[in-house]
Amino acid sequence: MCGIRMQPRIVCAFGFGQNRHDVLLGLGGEYELSFYSIVGFGTYFGFAGGFRAISLASAGGDGCGQNGSFAGNYDSASSSVGHLMVCDGTNWRTFLTFNTAGDLSAQGGIKVGTAIAAVCNPANEGTMRYSSENQCTELCVSNEWACMGQASCDATPDVYNFPNKTGLILTTVSSSILQIDGMSSDCMANISISGDGNPSYRICSDASCSSVLVNWTNASLGYEMQDRYIQIRASASAVLGVTHNVSLQIGNRSDAWRVTAGL
Repeated sequence: MCGIRMQPRIVCAFGFGQNRHDVLLGLGGEYELSFYSIVGFGTYFGFAGGFRAISLASAGGDGCGQNGSFAGNYDSASSSVGHLMVCDGTNWRTFLTFNTAGDLSAQGGIKVGTAIAAVCNPANEGTMRYSSENQCTELCVSNEWACMGQASCDATPDVYNFPNKTGLILTTVSSSILQIDGMSSDCMANISISGDGNPSYRICSDASCSSVLVNWTNASLGYEMQDRYIQIRASASAVLGVTHNVSLQIGNRSDAWRVTAGL
């Protein structure tokens, strides 16, 4: 049988196979699908606040009557394959297919949230989440979150250094234009800037920045930086001799740039 409890889990048991298989789904909370070996095969759904119960007999065929109703069924050609369906008001639509080995197949896209198992530790190992900061889907490995699909990606550029500058009081001072290399060519590096004097940066495709790829911004973003050029700028202080400190982070490396107010 299959039951849905919105507080706090979805728990489903389907009558095929010899073992129980548990799968956690991140759908805004923690949901559990459990597949059991049982003789009978039925379906019930219990929501806090009430919901219509459905049996497999009423879920058979293509027709359905209650929009938003759920049902479970198994593949007539293979008792080891099951389906979860939702009623669109006319027909049953499969949204999840599974088997007794614990494999899942979604009929549409799956959105991975950012707040699922926020702490990565051995108990949560194998958990996925989306990182807006790193702009990737992360996998919990041991005690660390790692971007998936980037195991061979070298996100650490060679050392780069912006020469410090002196600028007129309250003027905007631009740095030298530096080429970034030492990274994987297809590696997305996280870029961020912080510090005094409202700092910003731009990314170019040539040493003179005649071709600008990303115009002046102070936003953090991910970008393929191998063989790209970058320049930073900031305003000098209103006080003579005061130094503004700026930090630019590219991947796993950063550089400190200083602008001193002068005459």
